[in-house]
Amino acid sequence: MYAVSVKNVERNIRVEPSGAERWARILDPVTRHQDAAKEMERQGIAMFRARGTPQWALDIVIACARRRNVALPIIAQDRRFRDAVQARNEAMYLIYSQRRTNPNLSCPRLGKWFGRDHTSVLHGIASHQEANGLTRIVGYNIVSSRKRNANGMSVKRTSAQEER
Repeated sequence: MYAVSVKNVERNIRVEPSGAERWARILDPVTRHQDAAKEMERQGIAMFRARGTPQWALDIVIACARRRNVALPIIAQDRRFRDAVQARNEAMYLIYSQRRTNPNLSCPRLGKWFGRDHTSVLHGIASHQEANGLTRIVGYNIVSSRKRNANGMSVKRTSAQEER
């Protein structure tokens, strides 16, 4: 049973559930979970839109988030959970693969949309294509990068570099 409340008749008429139905919806755990998921997705969309992400790219990110069962704000933030990283890398790969139809798409622009540096975008795309055996669309060598990082070369500095 719905109770009708009329507020500001000139503008709109809103139909609201009666008290018992409203409390049943609030207390239902499934409904609460669905409402929370919708709110999380809304927040994630707002984060990507604030960074200037176009709708076609946002659709790809949303699809990757749903396929990997990761909340959209977690992809937008700099979280490094394995699932979030894999979903983010997949989204970056799929968006960057659209470069033929969108020649203005660059790694710095993609990095801006994801809140990353352009080299992080290159690394993410290369990681995804290597992990899934996909066609290489960037020339970033992930194997040599991993060797460099494992040897600590990216962290260690020589005394000559420190003096500068």
